[in-house]
Amino acid sequence: MRQNNYRGKITVTSSGHQDAKLLKREGVDLVLIPYVDAAKEAVDQLMFAQ
Repeated sequence: MRQNNYRGKITVTSSGHQDAKLLKREGVDLVLIPYVDAAKEAVDQLMFAQ
């Protein structure tokens, strides 16, 4: 995208931290890791459930 002079923010998803690091190094602005994010949310809900 950058090669085509795109100047906006680039957001992508990744399946893990290793790929996320590579993507960030290549210039991606934001890398979402859905399974990790979902797991953290699940733990929060379990820990703080009333």
